[in-house]
Amino acid sequence: MGINIIKSLEGWDFLNAYGSYYFEKENISLDFYTDLIVVTNLANAQKPGKTCSALRLWYRSSIGSYDDNIHLKIANAIQNEFYDFLVEAFQNPEYVTSLMDGVEVYEQEYKGISVFSPFHKQKPIKTPKKWTRSHVIKAIYSGQMKHGQCKGKYTDDYAYDAAINYRKGIIDQMEFVKQLIESPSGWRIRQDEEQENLIHVNCYHFDYNQFIFVEGGQQK
Repeated sequence: MGINIIKSLEGWDFLNAYGSYYFEKENISLDFYTDLIVVTNLANAQKPGKTCSALRLWYRSSIGSYDDNIHLKIANAIQNEFYDFLVEAFQNPEYVTSLMDGVEVYEQEYKGISVFSPFHKQKPIKTPKKWTRSHVIKAIYSGQMKHGQCKGKYTDDYAYDAAINYRKGIIDQMEFVKQLIESPSGWRIRQDEEQENLIHVNCYHFDYNQFIFVEGGQQK
């Protein structure tokens, strides 16, 4: 699927958006659902001790049909000037509720270290004595993790797993680091016993992956 990175929010057509989008110029992310939009400021993403502010715009629909979703509700209220709408919403959340009946706005703070951003810059790390999830995240961001490979993912649908070859293949590293950050439970990291720069990054007993770690950042 890949990470949806957009150069700028200005002039962007949001009406049919669904899923997560990351806007480079504004340094924000937008998560779209049928009745909810989450706008997150990414300035402090992956910064320990910092927080990322977010707005959750929830449309309490009495009908719940597609024709009554938050995309169309906002479009009808602002005539598609979505960029100006978000700027005003961050400065004055009450503006949103005054503009649109049925839309509720919640301000929320997230730990920066728990927020993914494809724009985060990371300095290279040294080989740790014991690998952790945090080391893997930093090494992916710094470009030190090479040749990422999924060695197999397993579900209860064995026939489907076999049909798609257990999702084996090259890893999209931005998608992978997003998963590490936003779903932190169950990860087991270990250095290979025979090949010291081969790092196994597995989640519980159903998701197996590996990377080649290059301390200097360049493959020899």
